[in-house]
Amino acid sequence: MAKLLLGAWPAALYLIAALGWGRILRPRFLASADATLVSATLGLAFVLTWSHVMGQLGLASGATGLIAAWAPIAAGIALLGYGVSARRQTTAKPHEPLASLEPRQRPVFELVPGIFGGAALLLAATLSPGAVWPSEFGGFDSLSYHLPLPQEWLARGRLEPLAHNTYSYLPSYLEAAFLHLLVLTNAPVSSNPASGQAAGMLAGNGWRTISCQFLHAGLGIWTAWATGRAVGVFARSLAAPGEPEDDSTGAALARSVVLCTPWTLVVGSLSYNELGVTALGAGVLCLAFDHRLDALRRGAACGVVVGVAAGVKPTAAFMLGAPAAVLLAFTTPPRMWLPLAASGTAATTVAVLPWTIRNGLACGNPVFPYATQWFGLAHWVPEQLVAYQAAHHEAGGLTHKLALALATPGNGTPRGLFHPQWATAFPLVLLGLGLCVATPRARRLGWLLVGMITTGLAAWLLLTHVQSRFLIPLVPVLATGIALGFSAGTRSWFAEGVRRVLYTAVHTALVGGLAWFLLKTPIQGALPWPTEFSGISLRPALDRALPAQRLEFFNQEIRPEWFVNLTLPSTAKVYLLGGSTPFYYQIPTVYHVAWERSRLGNAMRRTPAENEGAPEAWLADLRAEGITHILVDFVELARLLASGYSDPLVTPKAVGDWLAPRCPVVRMWGDRNSPSHVLFSIQPGPRGLAHADGDRS
Repeated sequence: MAKLLLGAWPAALYLIAALGWGRILRPRFLASADATLVSATLGLAFVLTWSHVMGQLGLASGATGLIAAWAPIAAGIALLGYGVSARRQTTAKPHEPLASLEPRQRPVFELVPGIFGGAALLLAATLSPGAVWPSEFGGFDSLSYHLPLPQEWLARGRLEPLAHNTYSYLPSYLEAAFLHLLVLTNAPVSSNPASGQAAGMLAGNGWRTISCQFLHAGLGIWTAWATGRAVGVFARSLAAPGEPEDDSTGAALARSVVLCTPWTLVVGSLSYNELGVTALGAGVLCLAFDHRLDALRRGAACGVVVGVAAGVKPTAAFMLGAPAAVLLAFTTPPRMWLPLAASGTAATTVAVLPWTIRNGLACGNPVFPYATQWFGLAHWVPEQLVAYQAAHHEAGGLTHKLALALATPGNGTPRGLFHPQWATAFPLVLLGLGLCVATPRARRLGWLLVGMITTGLAAWLLLTHVQSRFLIPLVPVLATGIALGFSAGTRSWFAEGVRRVLYTAVHTALVGGLAWFLLKTPIQGALPWPTEFSGISLRPALDRALPAQRLEFFNQEIRPEWFVNLTLPSTAKVYLLGGSTPFYYQIPTVYHVAWERSRLGNAMRRTPAENEGAPEAWLADLRAEGITHILVDFVELARLLASGYSDPLVTPKAVGDWLAPRCPVVRMWGDRNSPSHVLFSIQPGPRGLAHADGDRS
């Protein structure tokens, strides 16, 4: 509960402000089938863009940063309050009390799955990064770039590409929102490990880290709400003239599908970016389908939202853009296709303009690491591009890709449609779409949904590495297919009593799938605050401890982050060689992700190994950068080498043969003959002496 109270408020303010900014555009979309959803989606697109531009302009530190961070939040909240007040005054009639405007009561079984899934999502978001989710290796991506990048940008006072982390060249609109939260809460820029003071997200007890996770979880709840409203728009379009269409059942089912799909829980509870795409994508469904809006306005609005979604995660350009294009094409007269495409393309271009300007100025390629054949490799060499593309795009033929997509649990952990974290989603999609297509009044819409999902799956097969998680942008459209099938379809084929039984069975399957997943998922370190994973919080107790007690503590198999943060002086600088998850280190560190050249590799190229004195020259190069220690992750080095991702010169054997005879070992983890991690000191001094940590251990 403490994590919820401390961590939720910045994320909540951010999302409330997004709703408020949408109110400005609401008058332009009053003709829409759901002006609330459309305006909220555009408001979310605006605040995400503002977060990026704010960081890009260097408004991320000091008093100016506080003003730039708080002004849009305060204005958005004020706009929402004003809009709600004005709407109540104009909606309520003198003879009609406000209570009569409240929505009708819904059956309990329709509410329970959404409440269960939403509660599980929020509770899981309180877990510290690295504590859970085997499919994500404990949140590797969060610890490698989703969280470290905002930390580094905060320290620099600006959002900018960083040559050691390829992912900083991506648009990073949601990581910019994490930076916005740091500036909003006046996070300290620098750490002081000697006094136990951490920096940025890990300051205090690390509650700002939880805030970032709550923002992503909040976008998951936003997705459920928005998908429910989009389903309402679809359902109302199926009603015969003069016939009221009850869309509440389909909307409730759509919300349940979104929140009870295990993949939503897994990614939503981490500081990832997928649910920013789904939150925007649900609004695109409504916009693209909305016959009440003229084609140009629909095209421009969809273009803006798809562009910002691609700014959140670049794969949204085709995973969301392609299904949206199908929906727009089939709901627009052919004579309007060209103006529609022109307005959408222009709007998308404007939406991604901040990113392309940033990258163009930084490296000459406005969309790096893409389109290198047209705009150049920036700081890369061709081998780096090959490694990056191999890791992010499945190279096999279509038959091979289909085999991966349809792999079943009997063939190991499936990576496609049958991944257990999709649970019952795809079987329910098949049933839902089948019911839609079999129902005369819903047939056209059913085939349209089939086309959208097929287009999304084709884009996933052809343009990605066919990993299950990359299907998440399709969640709103999948939920829509299920919801419409079991609401509109069953209405035509079954009596009311049978329909209720079917609804209950579907909700039970969704809840059961999520409950089964939770029961079998191991959770480690669930209770500690994030700062405890860094070890900084142990500093006061260790300073009071007796020497024998400190020695006993450090002789345990403690985390490398603890040892580094608690034993090395603040003047130390640690090179993470192999490892690329710097988030919990508070001593100054240097690192690089797999796609970037390592400092050691660069030194080896400047002075080839066959040259006399080459190993000492490599050490000299690193010392010249201020590096005092090297923490070698031999396990990760071996994994990267086997995958073909790492610098071919920097092998575990080459690193061991270079350091072991020349540098003292400060600490070793794992088996002595085959250690997992080794911390070397590279400071000049007598051979065999460990430097800088004797006073602590």
